[in-house]
Amino acid sequence: MRLKHPLVTGIKSILLMALLSVLIYAPLISRIRQQYIDSYVDYFEKNMANESVDATDEIDVPDTDIFAIEGEEEIEEGEQDMSLLIEETDSGNAFDDYQKKDSKLKLIGIIEIPSIDTKVPVWDGVSIKALRFGVGRYPLSAELGSDKGDCFIMGHRNRHLSTIFCRLQNVKVGDQVLVTTKDGRDIEYKVSNTFAVPPESITEYMNTPKDAPGTLTLCTCLTERGKGWRFIAQCTKSEF
Repeated sequence: MRLKHPLVTGIKSILLMALLSVLIYAPLISRIRQQYIDSYVDYFEKNMANESVDATDEIDVPDTDIFAIEGEEEIEEGEQDMSLLIEETDSGNAFDDYQKKDSKLKLIGIIEIPSIDTKVPVWDGVSIKALRFGVGRYPLSAELGSDKGDCFIMGHRNRHLSTIFCRLQNVKVGDQVLVTTKDGRDIEYKVSNTFAVPPESITEYMNTPKDAPGTLTLCTCLTERGKGWRFIAQCTKSEF
């Protein structure tokens, strides 16, 4: 009988545990994350039906790095690069507000994209915590559902179990985007344009004229093109 060397056995055990972690742990965390996301959507919809959601409503979200998403560090670095743009707006402490990392988040609406089976809560702000449990409105953009200006929405492309904006790059021109706002409005948008932009160009789409017709811009990572690249879907309100 041939005995295995303890070192070889130990290495194999470590490799097996690492493989199990990749195959089980990450999808499990994403499944739990999705349950949180669904609960926030459900809370918003039920309270909207009772007209009890207020602009000041804040939600406690899990304050743990267990729910960290690949690419968070890259986005946080990008926030620093945006500081000059934000300072040019004469908005005072807008950059501090933009980076706010409170555990409580303000829930301002829901975005649903039927063609890619996506329905997520919209938080006011794009902090790390906000983007772990839905998508966020870039603070210097227009309000969600506004008739003027562009509302710029950012979301992670979380590939495990296709959560958050994982499938956003699959939307097509003409696809329906449904928005429910905190004041009870249901607004239909249609995707009017999709494209990819390099990191040095992203701020061009985050600072649109305030008096432009009300539009919606959805943004997520597109790492296949290189670090910092983003996929953008521009949406306009449907005509009735």
